[in-house]
Amino acid sequence: MSVFLVGFFGEGGVQYFAVLSSRDLKILILNTLHFLSRLIVALSIKPCFLLILNSSMTIKIIK
Repeated sequence: MSVFLVGFFGEGGVQYFAVLSSRDLKILILNTLHFLSRLIVALSIKPCFLLILNSSMTIKIIK
């Protein structure tokens, strides 16, 4: 099984690292792509406020 060291970045640089298996890395990439597609859809709605919660990768639109 392959293992990858992935760094998660924030405003202050690298926030934390995680050691992920290839299966976990695939899930992370798919979740990120899903999150970005939801973000593009949310931006096309032109919300008044766009609140992105990175921890759970959810988007809340406040009008």
